[in-house]
Amino acid sequence: MPTFYKFKYFYLCCSACVLATFSFGSPVVNIEDQRKEELEGFTLTLSGGVDGNHGTTERREYEFDVRIDDVRTNWQWFLIASSEIGSKDGVRYSDSRFLHLRLMHDFSDRVSFENFYQYGQAVYRLQKKRVLLGSGLRYVPAPNWRIGVSAMHESSKSLINQSKNEWRLNAYLHHRFEIKEGTNILSTIYLQPVVENLDDHILLIQSSIEFSVTDRLSISVGIDYSHDETPFLGATSGELSWGSYLSYKF
Repeated sequence: MPTFYKFKYFYLCCSACVLATFSFGSPVVNIEDQRKEELEGFTLTLSGGVDGNHGTTERREYEFDVRIDDVRTNWQWFLIASSEIGSKDGVRYSDSRFLHLRLMHDFSDRVSFENFYQYGQAVYRLQKKRVLLGSGLRYVPAPNWRIGVSAMHESSKSLINQSKNEWRLNAYLHHRFEIKEGTNILSTIYLQPVVENLDDHILLIQSSIEFSVTDRLSISVGIDYSHDETPFLGATSGELSWGSYLSYKF
């Protein structure tokens, strides 16, 4: 079988709750934490989780993720796709879909140009879909700092068919603080104002701690707060979420 089709890594992941450091239902998804800068060549990663309860309440939660990375000398791209479904007593209360595709070209060790496409669906935020298409620059001023600026078009629709079609600016600041080897605190802030009205913005503040228990086992715990200045009818402007994630690498 050609090397291209071989799985370089396979992850079996069990989630105690929604992964805070990868909260697809949030108005803003922190892609910076999802970069795999240490990878080389082609990599396929699969992960999934099942959670449930039987008794007074019948509850089921399913999550499945696919990730593809292709890293060349000056060009890289990655694709992330995720699906999460939850039901209680036969009634579905959570149904989220997410897809992100990003193409990157390095001008130097510090500066890269990036194009991206993103599709998201989050029923619990009354969001039927959110589609983003944009381009921008990413700057690495120091080993533990990342800065990004871009322009993007947003097309979104609610469950009651409210819609938005607008251009937004996108800026973020990301920092990784190493407490000790294998233990890091990740902090990120995103700001996405509408070009025609800068007061109409979406904000994400996120922090998490990740640490390696062994060479194969790792744990991540995080919290994030997001704010949408003009949410869809029925949705709150602020969202606070937290969670934990357990990952084992075979």
